[in-house]
Amino acid sequence: MLAYQRYVRQISVKRYLVVALLFALGLMAKPEIITLPLVLLLWDYWPLQRMRGAVASDGPRIAVAAQSFWSLLAEKVPLLLLSAGSAVITLVAQQQAIRPIPIGVRAGNAIVAYARYLGMAFWPARLAAFYPHSGRLRPAWQIAGAVLLLAAITALVVRLRHHRYLLIGWLWFLGTLVPVIGVVQVGVQSMADRYAYIPFIGLSICVVWGAHEIAQETKAARGWAIAPAALVLLACGLVTHRQIGYWRDSETLWRHTLSITEDNPFAHSALGDALAQQGRVDEAIAQFDAAERLNAYSPLEMASMAAYKRNHGYLREAIEEFRNALKAADDATTRALVLSQLSSAYLQVGEIERAKMACDAAIQQNPNNGSAHSACGLVAARKGDWASAIEQISLAMKLQPADVGYLLLARLELQSGRPADAERDTQNAQRISQDFSQTQRLADLLLEEAGIKPKVTDIHP
Repeated sequence: MLAYQRYVRQISVKRYLVVALLFALGLMAKPEIITLPLVLLLWDYWPLQRMRGAVASDGPRIAVAAQSFWSLLAEKVPLLLLSAGSAVITLVAQQQAIRPIPIGVRAGNAIVAYARYLGMAFWPARLAAFYPHSGRLRPAWQIAGAVLLLAAITALVVRLRHHRYLLIGWLWFLGTLVPVIGVVQVGVQSMADRYAYIPFIGLSICVVWGAHEIAQETKAARGWAIAPAALVLLACGLVTHRQIGYWRDSETLWRHTLSITEDNPFAHSALGDALAQQGRVDEAIAQFDAAERLNAYSPLEMASMAAYKRNHGYLREAIEEFRNALKAADDATTRALVLSQLSSAYLQVGEIERAKMACDAAIQQNPNNGSAHSACGLVAARKGDWASAIEQISLAMKLQPADVGYLLLARLELQSGRPADAERDTQNAQRISQDFSQTQRLADLLLEEAGIKPKVTDIHP
């Protein structure tokens, strides 16, 4: 914006290119600024007063001929093209995160979010790291109240439009929030106060210029103007210090978020992750289950949760979780992945026939799933059918080579009296492993969980 003001003072292609370059860099840093060309158009109205009919005494009038709105808009076309390109790239990049929520629900949430952002600007309390979106239409009273509030402020600003800073600051706030207000719903949040730092500049313009004008009109002593500003800054500093305290660690952050929001599956899941990292398994699982009760998990996330439970000894709960994930899965690839893990869980509890049925079904769903073939190989090994076990895990390694898989294969080959093959596959495992001692521990753990006791002879490639 400083570069734009410099361009306006002395219009030239070179100075315009500097503006465009800085804008492009800004878009690469944060696509949220795609509305900046329109902000510059507001700037033309006030304080630069380049627009025909915009001359007033409350701005640094630039010594250039006044232009029409349309000519000034045409001047912004190259910048608007950059905005359009950034918008397309962002939508493509975020395609997987876009939620198909009805437009009426999105519009209602956006209107309420505008009012909530406005409230946060002047009363920054109950701020959360994540505000969940229910996916449902907001209550009618919330939407109606937000509409009345926004309409009343807009009417007041228009009524006082001779105070140019009010109109520009309000339009700045409304316009720069558009990219992040949820018209296109990306993710599962209803709003995010971290997006408000640019829109709040507009509100700050209204407050600062308004306070300055009041001080001038009342001819108040400088101290009377400084004292309220100092008190506001002190209050903001104290609130900021308190807010920072919630961010000292993940557990504190997400517990605070849950204390001030309702039905927040994301916060439950994030708190579960934090507790899991501390080894607090029971508490972590309680949070993961709370998130799932709010229908937060996709089939793959449910399978991941089931694997976590299985790895920490909650075998029956894990099996039930895998079954739920299987019911929710709507594509063959996901079903194959869930079935292969379900097979391993059945094998751990000794239900060998169910384990065999699950891994066979996984292969039927996706014959190219290496995990499914590995699961069937472990089932065969549990039954003592070493030839079938070696055949299945060999096929798995052709489909999805892995250090642990090759070492499992070597263990089974050694068990069946094929030391040369075992030495070769141990070498394959060692060649692609980043931590061979860890690979050995994982392979031994998988065999132990499957109830398989191979020969303990070590192979040294």
